[in-house]
Amino acid sequence: MHADPSSMPQSAQWSRIGLTYLSVIVVNLNIHAIPPTILTLMKELDISYFTAGLFMTVHSIVFCISNLFAGMLSDRIGPRRIILCGLVVTFIAGMVFSYSSNIYLLVGTRVLTGCAAAATIAPAIMYLLRWISVRNQPVAISGHSASLTAGSAIAFLITPILISGYPWRSLFRVYALMSIALAICLIALRKDSNWPSTKRISVFRSESEVTGFINPTILLISMIMFIIMFQIVWSMTWLAPWLQERCGLSPLGVGIGSMAYSLVGIPSALAGGYLGRKFFSSDIRRLMGFSQMAMAVSTITVLFVFLEGNSYLSILIVVIMLARGGSFLCVPPLLTLAQRAVKPQLAGSAIGFVTTIAQLGGFLGSLMGGIIINETGEYRLLWIIFAATILIAVAIYVPLKRSVSRP
Repeated sequence: MHADPSSMPQSAQWSRIGLTYLSVIVVNLNIHAIPPTILTLMKELDISYFTAGLFMTVHSIVFCISNLFAGMLSDRIGPRRIILCGLVVTFIAGMVFSYSSNIYLLVGTRVLTGCAAAATIAPAIMYLLRWISVRNQPVAISGHSASLTAGSAIAFLITPILISGYPWRSLFRVYALMSIALAICLIALRKDSNWPSTKRISVFRSESEVTGFINPTILLISMIMFIIMFQIVWSMTWLAPWLQERCGLSPLGVGIGSMAYSLVGIPSALAGGYLGRKFFSSDIRRLMGFSQMAMAVSTITVLFVFLEGNSYLSILIVVIMLARGGSFLCVPPLLTLAQRAVKPQLAGSAIGFVTTIAQLGGFLGSLMGGIIINETGEYRLLWIIFAATILIAVAIYVPLKRSVSRP
């Protein structure tokens, strides 16, 4: 499936790699531009909290459902075309959102945004691996994880600043135009002629081809990724309210803590890619053991129970960085292992399956956090359950290491 990267000039390879990372950033920017503008939207469009919640969550539901199909289509027609579709749909959804005042149409554009995210994020991994040598694949995937974090971080950083001086509709048009500009750049590149044009996998040809990517290794990786996303989205959703309501931090302190949690994912993912590149080929058990220990570090969030009601911002930031950093270190090695655990022609389906299960974990984490706080009125149980789920993921690494070490 993967052509020899050496058959193309290095500049051409890097142009594709760079555009892929930018595509992931821009699509994620369009997704996460809603939360910073939601109060403005509620005021100008006279929408309820329920509708506002739909704006912020409906895309994630569609994204979960669509991921697997996007991966299968990548195996069938190649990821480049799927990514192009994702960028075009992002443009259409963004432009319609910026011009419409109809609530149903606005929610519909968020559904399209979820489809666009699925068409971009998982296929982007396969497209990156197409142009990267086998040894550097963990590094490529770490860049993909960093791009996801960068897109959301940029949205939360620049959107509040821009919306204070410009109409929100103009802002969404600019974000949409960025996606179509990237699509044009991707089209302008020479066609990926080395991508196989024969023996493509038909999405619904036979049961064996549809489910052939599901094996014990893929299932174990999916379970760990489910828990990783469960705790990441869980803490990302409820960290800021906890810092403000229970720790009594100022808005500046809340902002610093929340941004530290978001941005630490970038260096952590890159570090995970470097370690994956260094150890993957030579000692897979060693790499899995390191990932297991890194994941275990995330249980440090149980300290939130004891820090509640105190304003030790410096200690909280350290805890936050260790918690998220430990999880993000594991993502590049796990995704690299996932695409190598199946036949090459099913790699896109495997990545789509893993990312689908991971996103379901994120959705469940956000939902459960709200239920627990609503029923108990406290955050303490939140962090205890959080740490307990990480220990489950650490335990899952034991059979995973055995699975990947079998001849």
